[in-house]
Amino acid sequence: LKAGLSAYAAQNESLAFASWRVVAERGNSEAQLRIGLLYARGEGTGQDMIEAYRWLKLAADQGHKRAPPELSHVAAQLAPAERAIAESLVKLPAIDGTKAQ
Repeated sequence: LKAGLSAYAAQNESLAFASWRVVAERGNSEAQLRIGLLYARGEGTGQDMIEAYRWLKLAADQGHKRAPPELSHVAAQLAPAERAIAESLVKLPAIDGTKAQ
């Protein structure tokens, strides 16, 4: 988490995203919140509101206090079908090594 904070403070959003993503995939709610915010803002990665919703929802489900208002903000920007996709992604494991060939 600290490596991501340092990278973000140095305005290296790509490195911050990469650092936090690893920690977020391990279930750290603070990293999940930060990944969700980066997706929502398009910082360090392409803007993707569905992925933003996914990561913010994961953080909110773990009780992160800042996640629910951010999640509401992102959810308001999604069409019902997009929100359904985002909800289905929340239920998937963060790492899926069984990619189809």
